[in-house]
Parts: sequence; structure tokens; C-alpha cells
Amino acid sequence: MCKAIQEMYDDGVRQGRDELLKELIQRKLQKKKTSEQIAEELEESVEVIEKIIKAM
Repeated sequence: MCKAIQEMYDDGVRQGRDELLKELIQRKLQKKKTSEQIAEELEESVEVIEKIIKAM
């Protein structure tokens, strides 16, 4: 039972992180920043940033 609760918690944290990342990317895109600049500022890979941008 504890493992199931931990997995639910981890999923919630992951989803929250993903939503925050999307919001930050959206704000930076509005400021006309490139995916490379966004990746550097958010300390993520360019590939991850571009994947999120395409999904938005």
C-alpha cells in the first residue's frame, strides 16, 4: 500500500513540475527568447524544451 501512495505522490509532483515548466516556457516565449536561451535559463536540455514547445 505504501508503494502505491508513493507512486501517486511522485506522479503528482511530476505533473506539477511539468505544468510549472510549461508556464515558464510560455512566459519566456512571449519575451521572444529562443529555445536555446530558455533551456539555458531553466537548466534543461534544448531537446526537452523543444518537445514541450511543440506539445503546447
